[in-house]
Amino acid sequence: RYWIDDLNTQADIVAGVTAPAVSFNDTAGATRSLALLRVRPQIVAAAIYGAGGERFASYVRPGATPDLPVRPQAPGYRIERGQVSLYRDIVENGERVGTIYLRSRYDAFDRALSYGAILGGVLLGALVIAALVASRLQASITRPLEAITAVARQVVLRRDFSLRVPGKEKAEIGVLIEAFNDMLAEIGRRSEALQTANRTLE
Repeated sequence: RYWIDDLNTQADIVAGVTAPAVSFNDTAGATRSLALLRVRPQIVAAAIYGAGGERFASYVRPGATPDLPVRPQAPGYRIERGQVSLYRDIVENGERVGTIYLRSRYDAFDRALSYGAILGGVLLGALVIAALVASRLQASITRPLEAITAVARQVVLRRDFSLRVPGKEKAEIGVLIEAFNDMLAEIGRRSEALQTANRTLE
């Protein structure tokens, strides 16, 4: 779609530039205008036809096959043999004065390679961003959770409720660490109170 739209735009430009030459039967002027297409390397041939269908002027890129149509076809585009052929009416003062014909290379494989390279670049960028985000998450979430797990394991093994998770984290992980430390403190107080009560009873 992009390729066809670009060729349509080029045909509109050429039609607008050559319309006066066609109206005044200026073959040399129309030929000079078509020669400007050399700046568009993908366009291999072009032709202008008069209102009666006779070929008025033409352009063929050096090295291309000069198989220009003898007469124009209906406006529109066709894709065949790896090329796009486009026909467009030339209108001057609301009157059709001729037809512009453009033939362009249709390098679908090259276009696919280009899109593939773009897609690969985007995926590579996404992977780099994902790696950076993962490293940040590890620093802000995984490591504090590992610290909580390590303290909990030590509490179970040593029955030491004075242990605390170090660090002053923010957001939800900070609330979790604070709650865990408060829980250890509360358990420690209750354990100490229970031991005191048992000694009193003894």
